[in-house]
Amino acid sequence: LEEREAANLRNTACAKAKQSVENFDAVLTSTETQLSEAERAAKEARDLAIASREKAEQLTKDAAEGVQDTSSLEEDVRNAQIDCDAFQATYDVAKESQEEAVWRAAEARLTHEKNCLSLASLERDAMSELLHREHVQQAELLAA
Repeated sequence: LEEREAANLRNTACAKAKQSVENFDAVLTSTETQLSEAERAAKEARDLAIASREKAEQLTKDAAEGVQDTSSLEEDVRNAQIDCDAFQATYDVAKESQEEAVWRAAEARLTHEKNCLSLASLERDAMSELLHREHVQQAELLAA
């Protein structure tokens, strides 16, 4: 009876460990998706910031080359700088999100590995218990 209860407890623990592994797989997949999105947003923000900076530099160059009325160009440069600052802020947020996603992915991988080890241990213990029972039964049959 105790052996059956122990086997039932091991089976329950094994089932819970498998469910935990599946849950952490889902978290890992979600985190990897978030990381991908953060990397894409960071690249987009970086590209936009570069384009804005280049436009601002070109406008400044054009103004320096002898344009008489520079007020509209100066306004364009200010607007380009505002855009550049906004893109930089977006990039910074995306970078933070990426770093958090990388951290969460690493944490999920570690938990997943621990759960896999626990599952393997439970399966090994269950197999050992089964082999022990068979050995005991064979010994009892031979003794009878």
